[in-house]
Amino acid sequence: MNTNVRAMNIVRLKSWASRLFSNRLALAVVILFGFGYVFLWLTGSTNSIQLADNLIAMYLVTWGLYGMTSRVSRQEVRSRFVTVTVTLLLCLAALEIPAVLRLVNYQDLFSTPGSPNWWNIPQYVEDPELVWIHTPHYQKKGKYVRGNVAEALCATMVNDVREYDVRYDQHGFRNQTDLTSADIAVVGDSFVESPQTPYDSLMTNVLGNLQHASVANLGISGYGPQQELIVLKRFALPLRPKTIVWVFYEGNDLNDVQRYEDSLHLTAESRPPQSVLSQIWTRSFLNNLLSTFVRLRDGCQSSSAVGDYYALVKDAQGRETRQYFISDLFSTPAKHMEAMSITRTSLSTAHQLSRQHGFRLVVVFAPTEYRVYSDVPSVIEFSDKTKDWRPSNLPSRLRSMVADIDPKIDFIDLTPVFRDEVSRYGQPFLSDDTHWSDAGHALVARTIHDALINGSPAYVVQNVPDQQDDVVVLDQNDSALMVRDADGTIRYWNKGAQELYGFTSSEALGKSSHSLLKTQFPKPLPAIEREMMEKKFWYGELVHRRRDGSKVFVRSRWDLQQNPKDKTITVLEVNSKNNS
Repeated sequence: MNTNVRAMNIVRLKSWASRLFSNRLALAVVILFGFGYVFLWLTGSTNSIQLADNLIAMYLVTWGLYGMTSRVSRQEVRSRFVTVTVTLLLCLAALEIPAVLRLVNYQDLFSTPGSPNWWNIPQYVEDPELVWIHTPHYQKKGKYVRGNVAEALCATMVNDVREYDVRYDQHGFRNQTDLTSADIAVVGDSFVESPQTPYDSLMTNVLGNLQHASVANLGISGYGPQQELIVLKRFALPLRPKTIVWVFYEGNDLNDVQRYEDSLHLTAESRPPQSVLSQIWTRSFLNNLLSTFVRLRDGCQSSSAVGDYYALVKDAQGRETRQYFISDLFSTPAKHMEAMSITRTSLSTAHQLSRQHGFRLVVVFAPTEYRVYSDVPSVIEFSDKTKDWRPSNLPSRLRSMVADIDPKIDFIDLTPVFRDEVSRYGQPFLSDDTHWSDAGHALVARTIHDALINGSPAYVVQNVPDQQDDVVVLDQNDSALMVRDADGTIRYWNKGAQELYGFTSSEALGKSSHSLLKTQFPKPLPAIEREMMEKKFWYGELVHRRRDGSKVFVRSRWDLQQNPKDKTITVLEVNSKNNS
């Protein structure tokens, strides 16, 4: 029995070998495809096209081996090959036709990352001036599993998954309806657009509720000063706003200056347009399915360098958490001075437009996490890589730039209010992302609201290291402005103060401001000074007496300034008459 079985197996093996070697061409094809497939697999499939090549090669090799080893006739093998192949192609065509007709974008459904060019990301289209902008009336729902910090660390840092439902207007901005007018327009980057934030929690929506006014959100992720100026001209001005708020983000706005210049060289005017087949492939089911396989195979690529830059922070329950400083790693561009110059030109042009069209211009400085956490008591310690960091003087330089353009431009530095929030164990930033939390959006909205109602200081402090150390105050200020020491001794007295109070500069200098003006405070002076020391500023209403003895009610803003070298304290006090 065993002898017969062994004999039959030998006969079958000889028969198979005879058939195999009788067709040398088939053998050569099998060997060629085999070596080719092994080579492709060993070298790795870095993208969907390479993976598709591997799969097609494997499919053909499998059918070739089946044809040479199967007992069925070759005609039957060919028939089966054609049937299976046509069936697969028809199924694939059924999935691909909607993509060809632009009814479905599988890149969006699979959440496939776009190429480094913004206009190749599904929800963006190319724009000749702005380079990229959202597709009009774009909508998307989904869940944010990880923010940009957690993604860089390949870690899940929050237990709750944030859901989002973003909708864009006819111009590609994050407004629920197509606006034809707005009382306030806010321009900026991803901090204004904030696609990870529910619409009801957006700073622009909260600001609109506080102001009882319509607010247009004109923020686009990745935009820098040049693009934001274009947005102001093309989209803000037609809305005829009374106020335009320009949010400048410390983390990357200066870098975005150069990135915009580089991107202009890649736009349609200087590169071949993407072919129709290439566009279809980008949207196709097969491309995005295979891209997903590649991402799953490679897994998350953690950036070990990012994990070294953090601070240990104590929360309200006394637990230690890590606050990472990703944005600060890239906040200083290589061509810093050139970027500052372009930013100044953009802001200066915006100011000229404000005078021509009669809107109020407000510039808001949005700090990075490190600037906020660098001086708060809730920080336990900084990591080895960040313990020697020092915040730059960018807020002072930007404030100086704005006031040099026109001291009447409102300037808001969010650093003090963010530090105050963190000192009370608040979280203005998302725990796994560099952007503002819902609480941060509300805080920004309230700060801007207060400035619009009460006004913001219009002075400049140039406490820039390696430059002049003296405090320089612009005298072209309509408000009463004084510079005084911590004990109240007046060191500077501008024309606005002389006109409001009647005291000349020679009469005021060297005197105690509180004694000279017989100040009446809303609460004890020590309490006000403690608040100013904690927040670095104080705002409230005071009652002063003029030289002729008459009372004047003023809105007063005190800003604490400290010389970086000798640590001496100076207070800049701006008073404006309260006519209400």
